Order: sequence, then structure tokens, then C-alpha cells
Amino acid sequence: MSLSNNNATSEDGSQNLSIDISSIKAFIGEFAGIDDAAVRVLSEDQKNVHSAGTSLVYYISYGTGKEAKDNTLEEPNEDVHIVLQIARSDMIKVTLELFQMKPMSFGGDTEEKETVPIPFPKVLKTDVWRTETSLPEEHSYVIFNIAEGTVPLSSVISAQTPPDSLLAQEGDRRLGSLFSSVHKTFNLWYGIPSQPADWSECISWQECFTALFHTALMSAERAGVIDKSMVEQLQRAMFHAVAYFLFDDVEVPSLVHNPGLEWGPDIFVSQSDSRSDRIDSEGEGGVSSDSAAIDIVAMYDWTNALWGDPLMECALRKPSKAFLEGYGEDPILFERQETKKLWYLAYAALTSLVQKANSKTPGSSQVDSNLGADSTEGSRRVWDVESLKDLLLQTAEKLKDAPCY
Repeated sequence: MSLSNNNATSEDGSQNLSIDISSIKAFIGEFAGIDDAAVRVLSEDQKNVHSAGTSLVYYISYGTGKEAKDNTLEEPNEDVHIVLQIARSDMIKVTLELFQMKPMSFGGDTEEKETVPIPFPKVLKTDVWRTETSLPEEHSYVIFNIAEGTVPLSSVISAQTPPDSLLAQEGDRRLGSLFSSVHKTFNLWYGIPSQPADWSECISWQECFTALFHTALMSAERAGVIDKSMVEQLQRAMFHAVAYFLFDDVEVPSLVHNPGLEWGPDIFVSQSDSRSDRIDSEGEGGVSSDSAAIDIVAMYDWTNALWGDPLMECALRKPSKAFLEGYGEDPILFERQETKKLWYLAYAALTSLVQKANSKTPGSSQVDSNLGADSTEGSRRVWDVESLKDLLLQTAEKLKDAPCY
């Protein structure tokens, strides 16, 4: 099997993938042993991963029924849903290694709430050793299964769902419990999981984050998305933060799923109708629900993962009360931790600006339908360059007087 690509090199020297949707359909058609006309690409997501290249994620369905003349399925016997992810081989390998890790309690607190298993997806096929693809050098793919009857969380709970509804509260509570388990998955060093040669001796979170932030800042300046005055303003604020050892309160490297601004449609859930009183699986109280019960089935796309501070997690940026109930605690105890969250927001804005500058917008007009949310629907916001610049400017202003002690 092969995937034709139109890759280009970005300003910082990393390769950006650009693959025609027709190639994706042909690739999956060959994988499934069906005509590529039966393949539907539902959504395409493109990310610049820690300035280390591009990750492409496709949500795909294909039918096994008879095909009509207009290339649509006519009375399909079955629809199969899968995820195709394309990224650098080292990122794919680390993703598969993460699937073998388990959350654990830390510190021997016998009263601590038991962690729940992280729902990693089932791998159908991968080619991390690059035996059969025509992808750019050092890139490979992995195909994940999407369990029957599961859908992206963003299609169940959207920005239009009232936050005080039972559905939203149950979803947030289960997300909180899930991310508590993610953040109780530990490592011996801080940094990017796919780059152990560069980070395996880094045992200081302050050292790690300042290096990550400097790389993002310099990449944004080279890409022309921020000017010299912004660079100098953020550098001055960082010198002040480091002088007060702002980031040195992190004691152990924790797994962070997504330190970006928004997550894509990469958390899948199942719904079951429930019209009777229902006790949630954590045993923390009853939920009298006339809506569907939500169970988180799988988390896809771990290429943005990081060993670092849990406060970097996108899900902890503005957690709801229900989320914190599931999480088990409020991670914010001191004002300085709010300052750290501002720094993590600035980092997310910088990396998003670099992505916008270095890569083309995914070809959403070529996909067959939109599985995830867009700028007007769902829980996911689409950021343009100007809104990202405004966010960075506002965050930099807040950092001027933010407490570091």
C-alpha cells in the first residue's frame, strides 16, 4: 500500500505533510479490500507537534454493501469506522508504547480514589518499520478501530449543550475521572516522549518548559507571526518567572494528553439510554438522568503528549465543577499556579501560530462530511492567525503583573 504526498519543508526545517483525499481513499480501499468509492473521509485534522513535524488524523468510514452509480453506498450491510493517523515513525512508536502504560497512585495514600483504566484504542495495522509506504522519510502510519456505536464526545456535548444539564455534567465528571488517571501515569524524565535522546536526562520541569517555550518563541519569530517587541516582552517575563522558580513546584513528570488550545474529535464515547436513577461508576453519588449515559471508550491521537505538569492539560484550562468532582481535587491551590496556566496558554498560542504559518489548512472541503466541530458548531473553536495573536497579546499583558511567589 502507498500514500502519495505533497510534503513541504517549513521555516523551522520540519516537514509538513499534505496528502490528497483521493490517496487516502485508495489506501483504505486497499486495506479493507473494497473499492475506494465506498470509503468516506469524515474528518481531517492537522497538527504541528512540538515543532517536530506534522501529524495528520483522518476519521473514516467504509461500507461493505452494494455501491450505487453515483459512488454512494446503496443499502450497505455494515459501516466500519476507523482512524488513520500519519506522523513521524518515532511519534507513532511512542504512541504505541504509551498504550502499554498504566496509571498508578503516588505517595501511598490508601484513601486516594482508585484510578480508572485509560481507554486506549485497538490497533488494526501499523507500519512503524516503513516496509510498504511511500510517505516521506521517517514517517509511517497506524490504523485504529472505532468501536461500533461510538461517536466523538464533541458531537454529543457541544458548545450549545447547557453546562448545567445532566448530560454535560455526567460527561464532564467522566472526563475528570479519565484525566485524573492520565495524570497519574508517570515517567522518570520531563520532555517530549518521542525524543528521549534529547530529554532523558531532564529532571527539572522548569528547565524543560523554558526550553520548550524558547523553541516555540524563536519559531514564531522566524515564521514572522510575532515581532521583536513581543519576543522581548515575553523573554523579560520569563526571566522574572525563572528567578522565582515558578515552575519548580512540579515533583514528578506526569503524562499530559494535549497541551494545545483545543482538542479535536479524538475522545470517543458510547451512549446508552437510561431513564431510571443511575449511580455513576465511581460511586460518588447518584445521577437521576432522563438523558443518555456516557461512557468514554477510546482516546486517539497522542502525538501531542508530553511528560510534564498536569496544569498544561487543555482540559484543565477552565474545568467545570463536575469535571473537578471526577478529577478528585482542584489542582489550583495558590495564585502562582494561575500564573503557570497563563504561561501554558501562551505556549499553546505560540505553537498554534507556528502551525498556522508552516502548514496549509486541512482540506475540509474535500472530506465527505464533518465529524468534529467547526467554528460555529460543537465545542471546538477554529482559531485564525489574528485571533491567536490577540490571545497571545492579552496573555502577555496579564503576565506582566502576574504573581510568581
